[in-house]
Amino acid sequence: MILRSGPTLVERRAGGREFAVTVDDPATAAALLGKRSLTPRGP
Repeated sequence: MILRSGPTLVERRAGGREFAVTVDDPATAAALLGKRSLTPRGP
């Protein structure tokens, strides 16, 4: 369930499931976490 609109950080989990979190700056968040499975989406 997404509670707000805006850019989203999506992690692809084992088995093809996804976990999504809306954040103000998904590209920076993904870079700080250093995970290839994280994908920024949105404007």
